[in-house]
Amino acid sequence: MNEIDYLLRINEEGVITFSGGYAQVSIVREWLDTPRGTVWGKPDWGNMLAQYKHLPIDIDTAASMQAHIARSLAYDLPQIQLDGIRILPMASDAYKIIFNINGEQFSGRITL
Repeated sequence: MNEIDYLLRINEEGVITFSGGYAQVSIVREWLDTPRGTVWGKPDWGNMLAQYKHLPIDIDTAASMQAHIARSLAYDLPQIQLDGIRILPMASDAYKIIFNINGEQFSGRITL
């Protein structure tokens, strides 16, 4: 599986592409950056993380976000085999996200 960088970033070889597990991570990152209702033709595609924006940055909110992401990813991206997900509070408006896809672990940051 090959995937073009959804932000269409380029390097000296042209548009950046991903393959294998990194292609799946790219798809998940696009989904995490896309609020539901913002993709033309796919009004139900994307996350609803904005609903957590004004909640306390704590482990309870993180657990709720984990459940939302796991449930929504299974619906929006059935081709992604999500083995696990963990969200940890980091700062006043950010969380660290760690997810396992096909046995590989990836991490990133979610800013609300």
